[in-house]
Amino acid sequence: MKLAVAGNDESFHELTQGVDAIEWVRVKMAEEALSLPGCKGFFNLGINASDFDYSEFAIPVFINSVSRIAGRSTHIIRINGWKGFLQNNTWEIAGSYNDDAKAIFQRLNKKIILTADVPGFISASVIAMIINEGYFAKAEQVSSEAEIDLAMKLGTNYPYGPFEWAARIGLKNIYDLLLELSIQNKKYEPAPLLTAAVNEL
Repeated sequence: MKLAVAGNDESFHELTQGVDAIEWVRVKMAEEALSLPGCKGFFNLGINASDFDYSEFAIPVFINSVSRIAGRSTHIIRINGWKGFLQNNTWEIAGSYNDDAKAIFQRLNKKIILTADVPGFISASVIAMIINEGYFAKAEQVSSEAEIDLAMKLGTNYPYGPFEWAARIGLKNIYDLLLELSIQNKKYEPAPLLTAAVNEL
């Protein structure tokens, strides 16, 4: 099976590492995947993957789109391409989950959780909120970033604390998702300290 991938070195490696049953072809632009003979699917792992027009594609298109929905497309599948998530054995997806997409996920050896086509999926929304609460706690001088991270890892057995998650995922990604979620629910409004940190980037 031949699959095309657009993305940086890190995301490409995270997606393809240990998956030998697939012929991976790196492309720079979506148009290259369209003209690739025998290509069965296209992964756009870029940060602006949801900005492109995929209407000419007849194959499954997997886009890194945590904050923005896929809409009514018949061939687009949203995935969480944030750092660390592509290597998970289980993926949350939203969008068109047809037989062609299922075949690709089987080759990838991924267990799939089909979620509603809403911003944040499930895990990303929860993690973003945990990070946001970490920034509220820091602003209230509950403790330092390192101590808050340690407390969350020891107290809840999380693999990372909120500030470690933020550094790993990218604070701008978290901020953008919180802004999108806050449109429907004000409890997701970014903490002022988090907003200030993003403005300093």
